[in-house]
Amino acid sequence: MSTPQAGILADLPHLSRYLEFNLLPDFDPAPVLRDLAAREHGAEMVIGIGSGLVSFLKGSVPGMRAFSAMSGPGVEVPSTQADAWCWIRGTDRGEITHLGRSVTAQLAPAFERVRLVDGFKFDIDREIGRDLSGYEDGTENPDGEDAVRAAIAQGVGAGIDGSSFVGVQK
Repeated sequence: MSTPQAGILADLPHLSRYLEFNLLPDFDPAPVLRDLAAREHGAEMVIGIGSGLVSFLKGSVPGMRAFSAMSGPGVEVPSTQADAWCWIRGTDRGEITHLGRSVTAQLAPAFERVRLVDGFKFDIDREIGRDLSGYEDGTENPDGEDAVRAAIAQGVGAGIDGSSFVGVQK
């Protein structure tokens, strides 16, 4: 199995920043993506690509699809796809800001940042990740080898093994 990005299985960070980018018209994203993939990063950054970019590059990823918008009585769940996504994780807002600016500059020749959302753990003791309603996130997440089996692609093939699918909701 290829090595997964360290941040996928790491504990939830105290602070985070989610950056979403779309490909600019008439730009070849391949050189920028190669540079981004070669960039040194540990658990402080997770990088992803969207189904639109995979299609543009004439690639395919088994099981990858765009999220469909949903609605029901009193609720709308929009579909906001992005071509590239970056989750920056840490404990220092300044370091997260600098890393976000650096990634944005690195992608700027071919991508435009279309969304930036900051995240944080909400709880007085900062040891439990809660949203503002009091819901504790991650309580059903598996641990150890169960987490690897649930989160990391294995046995699919070169270029896919070691990767993960990410669904982000605001």
